[in-house]
Order: sequence, then C-alpha cells, then structure tokens
Amino acid sequence: MFRVFGHSRVWVLDGGLPQWRASGFNLDSNSSDDAVLKSKAANNAVEEVYNGELTNTITFQTEFQPQLFWTL
Repeated sequence: MFRVFGHSRVWVLDGGLPQWRASGFNLDSNSSDDAVLKSKAANNAVEEVYNGELTNTITFQTEFQPQLFWTL
C-alpha cells in the first residue's frame, strides 16, 4: 500500500513485534532528537488545524505506481 503512494523503502514484519522478539532481534526504545523534533512539529500542526488556526498548506509529491495496484 505504501509503495502505491510513492514510498519505496517500506517493509512489513511477518508476525509483527511478537515474531521479532521470538526471533531474538534487538529492540530499542530510544529515538533520535530529530525524530522527536519532527514529531513535535507535526503535533503542533495538527493542533493548529484542529483549533481552526490558519496554517500553511503542506504538500508532498508521490509517484503513482499502477503495477502495484490491483482489484479483486
């Protein structure tokens, strides 16, 4: 699904976190300062929109990949 919207470096864990732990892989609950700063900026933007405050339009560009899209 993410790749359809242009995100090419996305993976899904088969079995999720329980399988990751069962396989003995490392877990880390730390985050980089950059991630925290970006998270705070995103939270502030959501709060401003929710409160009806004017914000700058945020846009992003994706590349639609029809070969990754199908119907049942």
